[in-house]
Amino acid sequence: MRYAGSKNRAVPAGEHPPEGAKALSPDWESVRVFLEVVRRGSFRSASDQLGMSVNFIRGRVAKLEDHYKFRC
Repeated sequence: MRYAGSKNRAVPAGEHPPEGAKALSPDWESVRVFLEVVRRGSFRSASDQLGMSVNFIRGRVAKLEDHYKFRC
């Protein structure tokens, strides 16, 4: 069995994602921000708790939604 380069050496060559594909792992900072919004129930309350602007928090959540193709 042939393996891809050192980056994916434990993954058989035919099983790793194609070049240019989005990473499967999320941006963990965006996940943390999203969870705080859920816990607090609002962007404003999460922004107060995290010490970040509401617009910054909305942007992080939008980034996470775009990564997973979520939009309501």
